[in-house]
Amino acid sequence: MTALSVLENATLIFNVPVGEIIVGDYGEPTAQTEAKTVRCFLKQDRMPQNTPFVGGDQTVIYVKGHCTDPNVLPDGVRDGAIAKATMDGSNTEYEFHFVPAIASAGFDENEILGQKVQGYLITTSTYGSSA
Repeated sequence: MTALSVLENATLIFNVPVGEIIVGDYGEPTAQTEAKTVRCFLKQDRMPQNTPFVGGDQTVIYVKGHCTDPNVLPDGVRDGAIAKATMDGSNTEYEFHFVPAIASAGFDENEILGQKVQGYLITTSTYGSSA
């Protein structure tokens, strides 16, 4: 729990690698993963100019915030990691694309406020299909 726990508004579920790499029946390497849930306080921020996501049927929201429970991201969450995300009060499910943030210097931010977290919430609209 952190000082921002009362503001938490998002749940991120990362599948992080655990154990060894397993080789499948056809020789493909597969990492064993475990679902790790992180509660966060996230707020929408201005979209960076170098946004990598473009698509007419996608809604992309850039967010920044802090981890609240636990106060740091699980080991194994790296640049580009993708999590299932939900925002409190919304039925929309998002894909969260993690982008590393630089921690503030001068105080133990992870302990007081929680680790900085930022990335893109993406949802894809489905307009129907033809049979």
